[in-house]
Amino acid sequence: AAHATGAPRARVRCYLTPSTFARVAASPLPDDDWLRVGGIKLISDGSIQLHTACLSMPYFDRADEFGQMVIDPASLQDMVADAHRAGTQVAIHTNGDRAIDHALDAIEHAIALTPMRDHRHRLERSWQERSRRSVGR
Repeated sequence: AAHATGAPRARVRCYLTPSTFARVAASPLPDDDWLRVGGIKLISDGSIQLHTACLSMPYFDRADEFGQMVIDPASLQDMVADAHRAGTQVAIHTNGDRAIDHALDAIEHAIALTPMRDHRHRLERSWQERSRRSVGR
């Protein structure tokens, strides 16, 4: 409503699911300084609180639970490579250390296939201790 009246208060850069991004790409949004599509958002694993973040070691309170990937590593690699090749930024939700490793592997694979500067792919919500050791990647 604020945009329609000419009084927007915040600029928005949104990241869309792959299917929504494909629909928007088919009929692009008008050029707008207030609303821009930044890229694609992928959810690679779940959350620590629900024991669904993908970990390399079991949860301390559930010795048989390691969490799970929402997107398997091979599919994640393909999705990131496709977006990268198209010049689209990817933001990957990663909580668990294994999910972080899979996401970094996918980004490195995409860059190796199609080298380009200033791609700015990123990981979201990455907080596991092991991720600090992966910063150099």
